[in-house]
Amino acid sequence: MYAADGLIRQISADRNTETDVPFKVEIDLRRQPYVYKWRNHDDASPRQALGVVSPVLSPNGEEVAFTALGNLWVWTPASKALRQLTDDQAAEQYPVFLPDGGSLLYVTDRDGPQKLIVRDLASGSEAEAPIPHATALSYPSVSADGRRIAVFRDIVGSPFAGQIVVLDRETGAITEVGKPMPSQLLSFSPDGTKLLSSRLKPYSSRYREGVQELVFLDVIGQAERTLVPREHYSLLDASLSADGKAVHFLQDALLWRLDLDTSGQPVEKAVPLTNQLTDQPGFSADGRAAVFSSGAALFRLQIASGAVEDITPPLPWTPSIAAERWVLRTGRLYDGRLDSYRTDIDIVIQGQRIEGLEPVQLDRSERVVDASNLTVIPGLFEMHAHMGNTSGRQGRAWLAWGITSVRDPGAHPYIASERKEAWDSGMRPGPRAHITGYLTDGSRGFYAMAEGINSEGHLDRALSRAKALQYDFIKTYVRLPDALQARVIEFAHAEGIPVSSHALFPASAIGMDHVEHVGGTSRRGYEPKVSALGRSYADVEELLVQSGIGITPTLVLPGFAAIIVEAQDLLTTPQFQAFYGPSAAAVLPRSMSISPDGASAIATANGDLLRRLVQRGCAGGYGH
Repeated sequence: MYAADGLIRQISADRNTETDVPFKVEIDLRRQPYVYKWRNHDDASPRQALGVVSPVLSPNGEEVAFTALGNLWVWTPASKALRQLTDDQAAEQYPVFLPDGGSLLYVTDRDGPQKLIVRDLASGSEAEAPIPHATALSYPSVSADGRRIAVFRDIVGSPFAGQIVVLDRETGAITEVGKPMPSQLLSFSPDGTKLLSSRLKPYSSRYREGVQELVFLDVIGQAERTLVPREHYSLLDASLSADGKAVHFLQDALLWRLDLDTSGQPVEKAVPLTNQLTDQPGFSADGRAAVFSSGAALFRLQIASGAVEDITPPLPWTPSIAAERWVLRTGRLYDGRLDSYRTDIDIVIQGQRIEGLEPVQLDRSERVVDASNLTVIPGLFEMHAHMGNTSGRQGRAWLAWGITSVRDPGAHPYIASERKEAWDSGMRPGPRAHITGYLTDGSRGFYAMAEGINSEGHLDRALSRAKALQYDFIKTYVRLPDALQARVIEFAHAEGIPVSSHALFPASAIGMDHVEHVGGTSRRGYEPKVSALGRSYADVEELLVQSGIGITPTLVLPGFAAIIVEAQDLLTTPQFQAFYGPSAAAVLPRSMSISPDGASAIATANGDLLRRLVQRGCAGGYGH
């Protein structure tokens, strides 16, 4: 007996007789209705910014720099003084105080590719700290003497890894440190000869997941040393103390400290310094104080005493809501209801809504935008886009492709919130964003945007973050145990928000709202949704249809790989060249080589499932 084509088959020993063995499985779908929380896009009332990103303490511990609402700020809690340092559509990120406390280093994409800027806080004057051959930069760090800057620089053709480089500010020399790896927080040793970061340590060569470990890298030479503070626990945001005698890191959504001896080895076990949700820690130069995010609040911690002070800055903002009545005059209009175009239609718009579709009237009193030589379509909804770090051009690119709503199913929670608020406030043009935070994963993870949940208490803190930052939905990932997944579903539905997952079963039986990918990994012992050839069978189809669960198929994963091979003229179109340029055209074929062989056949097989689901009325997010 063997399985093939979604069936169990029996073949005789002489191979002359082959029969199908019919079978069926009955599944109890224990799904409960709940009341959805709706976003009120007409609400123009002021609200407090939630997306406070990368808070860092000044050397004396008295000031906090951060980004929020698309700009760079410095906050002095004692005097309640809040200074806005930038006011533009560029994206400022990763502020770092220089050792003198009078200057601030940050990353910006103002006027083009990302660059490092040093700003004098007294005069406001700025100068670039040049990093050659960089289009994206992340996690800069400054040595204690202020001479060296370490930063992750992007690698052409590698979407998941960056290269650590160190800039000597006196000579301009650039030194590459270590091998490429996904970008993480960087910090210098006191003498500037070593760097600390973290990287993935897979459990085996069979599967990609593992835990983040500490890695100490020599700035000169290729020597490195690794350290796992707590076995089988992943970590995040690791940094060396100013005296080099301890490492601080996040684990279980708490701040931990691991004391080191003079050789850099642990003195004793790591100890927690906080007992509440702790994210994005930053330290004063003397190591006596730390600042950290905790959902919608910002706190300052005195390391010696453990005293915690709420220093949340006042950051009110108001949504930008259109009120004008105007007319868009179209040559051709596809309204999504007919199989053909409508011609010579005026779209009458009042504020944020289409009021009517009317034949062209030349004597209108309203402002008319003439698109009579163009074709107009409804705004598109991108259902699965991990947007990563924000950029000034990001929102404009979405809109330029006709995408007016984006769903981000996994991101740094504070960056995602900041991006959403920057767009909604009108600080930067962009679509409506529907966000979650980290991928809610099991103890082993792969992506930097995944949070490895190790306990019920850890999950409680992660869910409190989701509530405080007002997620639009929660995404569970491939190794989260089923019992914890059930808790996530119960919590989210009580908040009125949906939950999504890679796994179809048993998630669909316990109330999961949505599933990502026709493919997509799952490591909890159940079969995936597709075969190696991309085919799905009755079990998958019936679970999707009968449960009412939605699916975002992401056929772009095998589909775009096939397009790159079969239709490379796409890369020469004016649109592609304008938005991405020749460098992307050169890189994409190489980056798509990670897709499986036979991508075209897999895309076709995935499409067959999608067609059957549409015919049977399955809910889906087909924007990707």
